[in-house]
Amino acid sequence: MVKVFPYTAMIVLHLSISTLLRIYSRLNASLKQQAETEAQKKTIELNLLKAQLNPHFFFNSLNTIYSLSIKKSSKTPEAILNLADLMRYMLYETNKEMVRLEQDIFYIENYIELQKLRLTSNNKVTFKVTGNPQGIMIPPLLFISFVENAFKYGVMTNGEISNINIEFTIQDDSIKFNVINDVNTNAYFRVNDTGLGIKNAVERIDICFPEKNIFYTKLKNGKFIVELTLFLK
Repeated sequence: MVKVFPYTAMIVLHLSISTLLRIYSRLNASLKQQAETEAQKKTIELNLLKAQLNPHFFFNSLNTIYSLSIKKSSKTPEAILNLADLMRYMLYETNKEMVRLEQDIFYIENYIELQKLRLTSNNKVTFKVTGNPQGIMIPPLLFISFVENAFKYGVMTNGEISNINIEFTIQDDSIKFNVINDVNTNAYFRVNDTGLGIKNAVERIDICFPEKNIFYTKLKNGKFIVELTLFLK
């Protein structure tokens, strides 16, 4: 018995180790498959959200050009060329998972210039970038919906003075993005119901920066305020 016991113990130990290895292998394979499924789900969700965003932007821009053409404005050809530059960016850059922040900012600048073509002198737009965007990578078209929303609800058509302020504050570990616009009292507007674009953007932010963002909107003293902070590290 003294000689048999070590032999039996070795068999039990061997079987135990083999069983643990099989359990570990299956668990590891299950976790790997789960991670791959989550990654695929994230990719599908982002692609769907981007697909919703592109037509949304395109139709808004066409409405701007249409309004210029109705007025027979001399700015119409300039607007068409500007839209062509914007669409070129959307076609050739936004199919990438990440783009350079300075590219996206330049895109927003072009969009603002396109929108300014239809504004009157009582509509004031300011755009400011503080900090260095170089070397920072972000998902494409992450901010444009908030800019679109500002022009949609912040442009006065009755001769009143209105202001749209858009600002980036860029640091090594964060991007702060603020939009403040007066609310057109003639436009149907609710702070929690600003359309597909805003909902789309919020969903993308939550997917791309889970638990690494601070976002809120509020309506105060006739102004709609968007404050977004993305933490990069």
